[in-house]
Amino acid sequence: MRYPYVPGSRRVLRWVLIAAAGFAIAPQGRCAEVSVDASVDRTSLTTAETLTLTINVTVIGSGALPQPRIPDLAAFAMVSSSTGRTISIDMSGGSSTETHQYILQPTQTGRLTIGAVTIQYGGKSYRTKPITITVTRGAAPPSPPPTPQPAPPRSPSVPIPAQPRPAQTGEPVFVQANVDKHTAYVNEQITWTFLLFQASRGVDVGGYRSPTTTGFWTEDLPPSAPTQRVIGNRQYVVEQIRMALFPAGPGKLTIGAASVTCSHGFFGPARQLSTDPIGVNVLPLPSKGQPSGFQGTVGQWRLSGSVDRTRAAVGDALTYAVRVTGTGNVHAVARPTVRGPAGVKVYESAAERHTDRSTEIIKGEARFEYIVIGMRAGDYEIGPAELPYFDPKARAYRLARSQPLHASFVKGSGTAISVAPGATDEARTAALREAIGDLKPASDDGVAWGAPFYARGTFWALQVVPLLAIVLGVVYGRRQRRLATDQPYARRTRAAKRAHQALTRLRQDVESDSGGEFYTELHEAVSRYIADKLNVSTTAVAPGSIGELLQQAGAGEATAAEAVECLRRCEFGRFAPTETTRGQRAEDLAQAIALLSKLERERLADG
Repeated sequence: MRYPYVPGSRRVLRWVLIAAAGFAIAPQGRCAEVSVDASVDRTSLTTAETLTLTINVTVIGSGALPQPRIPDLAAFAMVSSSTGRTISIDMSGGSSTETHQYILQPTQTGRLTIGAVTIQYGGKSYRTKPITITVTRGAAPPSPPPTPQPAPPRSPSVPIPAQPRPAQTGEPVFVQANVDKHTAYVNEQITWTFLLFQASRGVDVGGYRSPTTTGFWTEDLPPSAPTQRVIGNRQYVVEQIRMALFPAGPGKLTIGAASVTCSHGFFGPARQLSTDPIGVNVLPLPSKGQPSGFQGTVGQWRLSGSVDRTRAAVGDALTYAVRVTGTGNVHAVARPTVRGPAGVKVYESAAERHTDRSTEIIKGEARFEYIVIGMRAGDYEIGPAELPYFDPKARAYRLARSQPLHASFVKGSGTAISVAPGATDEARTAALREAIGDLKPASDDGVAWGAPFYARGTFWALQVVPLLAIVLGVVYGRRQRRLATDQPYARRTRAAKRAHQALTRLRQDVESDSGGEFYTELHEAVSRYIADKLNVSTTAVAPGSIGELLQQAGAGEATAAEAVECLRRCEFGRFAPTETTRGQRAEDLAQAIALLSKLERERLADG
């Protein structure tokens, strides 16, 4: 979004004279500088409270403000959002700051991480530090039952009012604001338009301040070209600034006043021109016909699914990705439901969202990942993914569904392997078969679950002591139920098994001396293991933050330092200008295995 500015010959001549007079003292050749920071108003709260996430993007000098990329906020419910901008102009070029505020309510307890906010500017990437907050259980206030509401009247888009206010007719400069609809459903797009009417080129206009939009999620719309309009026998140049607003909840909401400053002549007094606030009636989504599993998604959406592979070993994992595309606020799109058949377990994984602001109607794309694990051998149909949503245009609920996909799980035949650094490449690769076998998936009580049940001593004891069999059966049933309902516990429990499978594949790459994506896969295996153990997003596992996270979870200082060094070696290997040797890859793999084995023994505590 930009502030209105209509160039004129007098204005250009004046600034040329100013530049000539102050050339000796004015900074010259100054390049634009950019910064981004993120903060929260509190780091400890309950699930019944909210926090405010504030993101400031500042450009010093001339240059457009980049849009920040917001991290995944799946652990929070979005209460409201607002965007404001301040602009200051001086002899050095001035600066522009855009402030984004999000009011969030946590939906989970424990240690939650708000990932880094990133921006792209001048071919470079800038990012903030992740923010960690602590959430405890709080009593949520009872919500009133929904009351039926009439459907909102559909009003056509009105980019420019039919007639300005009479008091403003004849003024050389005046402003107005309007919306395309005064009644809308929750999360339905409302287009707000700021209009600057300027008849005199001798008036300087600047210092645009956007309205307060408490209770709305806001997105800037692309600028439009100035138009001409005749009002009262006077011709005006009309500039527009538009925003898409998505109301977060029902009720009477107000879009605040927007303003600009203007002055007549170089030494003329400056005055502020403001628009009138606009009231909007936001209706709750209808309760009649609301489908089961509906979580508040509004717009028009389509689903498609894909898997990274269609064949895997029993107990191994494949990734099922669901792509959601359409129109509406993509940040309010709920995660689609994916159900697996008997013999297959499905777990939620990563998510990312992108907004398309290239047209007047906001569009978006979201990608949700699911981890699919085959418990028994066979051919299975996975999905379809389903997303119920409300279509405000049709005033009805719809169900988006992807096509089902097929996958086969077969019994694995691999053997445990290990690796340790040695003097020669042959010695390193031969020793890999031993160390990986030490990294066995373990339950919370330290019992290894890798060997078949009938091969354990416990099996024979159960033949003699029926009572012990009953007790163990109850314990096993509780554990299975916890794995199915407690996602952090399931991630922590299965972390070692997933790492063992990934490192086994990497051992084969080392033996065959195929570099490929070795360091990318090693980085993914280590970071995913740590993320599962700590119950955090993989984006939080980075050399700059992982050391502190591991120490907070109970790891020793030396172990945390090894983790930082391991990730740095992976990043060096990924981006090294020359290809590494097989011996170097084997040694780095051995160090990663030793690190994960040590972390497994230290019994990290998640959030």
